Amino acid sequence: RSKIQLFGYWKESGDSSKAAELGLEIGKKFSSLCLNTDSIDIYTNALTMWQRNADDGEELVCGFPVQVIDSIDAKTCKNIVLLFIAKGQTLANLNDKEGVTAYENALKISRMKPLSNHDQDRSFIFPIFSGMLVFLKNGSIVEPQNEIAYEQELVANFILEAKQRGIPIVHYLRALAMEVDFYCLAGQYERALASHFVLEDIYSVEEHHALMIHHYHSDRAAQSFGFCARCYCHLGNIDEALKVCHH
Repeated sequence: RSKIQLFGYWKESGDSSKAAELGLEIGKKFSSLCLNTDSIDIYTNALTMWQRNADDGEELVCGFPVQVIDSIDAKTCKNIVLLFIAKGQTLANLNDKEGVTAYENALKISRMKPLSNHDQDRSFIFPIFSGMLVFLKNGSIVEPQNEIAYEQELVANFILEAKQRGIPIVHYLRALAMEVDFYCLAGQYERALASHFVLEDIYSVEEHHALMIHHYHSDRAAQSFGFCARCYCHLGNIDEALKVCHH
């Protein structure tokens, strides 16, 4: 309760940076206790520090006046993105489709402003892609006939972000694994294999397995070898499939 009171104090005093950071801490604590509704309330409350109703003719972006977005610094922008991501993750815990909007807002804001003074490691935005993919698989984003195109764009954006200078290689591996998954399930087996070969040249169990688990709670790069074997089977190349299984 004392931290909630301190959050309110920082917010009312106009120290949005300290309020946002404390709001994230409190919200994650609530989520760990399965108090997801309380967590969402904290994130929503924190975001109101920059949101307000539009004046006549005023343009809003993700609920924020454009003038506010233009005026905030990199640290504030990053805090806003992190709040939207955390809100999306918590809404996902409740299977609430509003999580899609939170993720989309996080991605849009992240592309409007630099997120650090040197625009370095942006890997903290990657839960957006994995989170939106979960909603997509559950049929919560687009109509079924548009799912393939949407997922392809999502994967391409993840790959693009993960290849940026300064991003730890483990995130590029996760993006490649997502690409392998997409092409394999879409029946484009040779394209899936091409992506897997890039992954295979980089991936090392000793170097990357623990990091994959740390960041994503599973090692999708390792699972990519299973998709690779599956692709070979569909292409009628059983010998290569068996070689991959014994990799």
